[in-house]
Amino acid sequence: MPLQVWIAGLPSQRHGAGTELDNLIDLLRRHGVGVYLAPLDNVADPALAASLARRGCHVREFHPEVFADKVVVAFANAAFLAALPEIARCGRPSRVVWFNCGLRPLRGELDAHAAGLIDLHGFVSRYQRDALVPLLEAVRPVRTFDYRPYLNVDRIEWRYRPWNGHYVVGRISRDDPRKFPRDNWRIFERIQVPPGLVKQVHILGFGLRAAAKTGPPPPNPGMRLWRQGAISPSEFFHGIDTLVYKTGSGESYGRVIAEACAHGVVPVVERAYAFPELVIDGETGCLASDSAALSECASRLAADPALHFALARNARAHMQRLMDPARCWQPWRDEVLARA
Repeated sequence: MPLQVWIAGLPSQRHGAGTELDNLIDLLRRHGVGVYLAPLDNVADPALAASLARRGCHVREFHPEVFADKVVVAFANAAFLAALPEIARCGRPSRVVWFNCGLRPLRGELDAHAAGLIDLHGFVSRYQRDALVPLLEAVRPVRTFDYRPYLNVDRIEWRYRPWNGHYVVGRISRDDPRKFPRDNWRIFERIQVPPGLVKQVHILGFGLRAAAKTGPPPPNPGMRLWRQGAISPSEFFHGIDTLVYKTGSGESYGRVIAEACAHGVVPVVERAYAFPELVIDGETGCLASDSAALSECASRLAADPALHFALARNARAHMQRLMDPARCWQPWRDEVLARA
């Protein structure tokens, strides 16, 4: 029988756990795995439904018996956790593979783990694993597998933006105060550009919730702000040169960093959380110890276009190595599906 994976929920193409899942679907289909999706609390919009159909996926109506004897994967899906006891009573899956995607257990996660309803835990980074495993181990032993996040780099056009007199720095995230640092505006204000260049600041995902944390943006004719979802991530990345990213809380991974690299954008990020797992300092981007250093790194790149281009080129190649399909597929083949 051909290998199958059943997914509790739907992917997204707008970052976060949903984007992680969307790229995993590409990986599974690339290796001939049948992908079936059962949304618990939403429905696919026409664009997503068409994308899933093009990739040969199958969407099924959810009912508690639909996952019986199946390999089931869920990414940070609270509705799935809530339904899992009933799912198990109506027909237990052959294996439940759970991804938290954050740094704290979701509501119901520890209860599901205590009841033995989660067979394998996947972690998007070593940093996340180190944060969550002790909390899970305090309840009962944890079974993990060597998950390696996948980004379909081939799906992303590497388009290095000609500066043409403008150096564009920016950041992207959800409109969530936890994603923004209090000194967000100060970081961008301190970035200096040499004579002949005009600095522009682009931010996607800024709205009322973020403004409650950072305050309103300062007057700046070179600043462009978009609310969350106003433009696609690819449109945003193709319009900036350098991602300057500081978060207001911990990050389990930093997928925007991987996506920036794939698009031709140089990441300038904190030397913290899981970010050093994605960025090689001085080779594929810059790791900075504080806000002032973030601004200084972005300024240094503005003054050295040759270095900026070299880092952008290296960053794309680095993502292709990290996201190699064979490398990312191996743990699914050897540790998940072979033993289900």
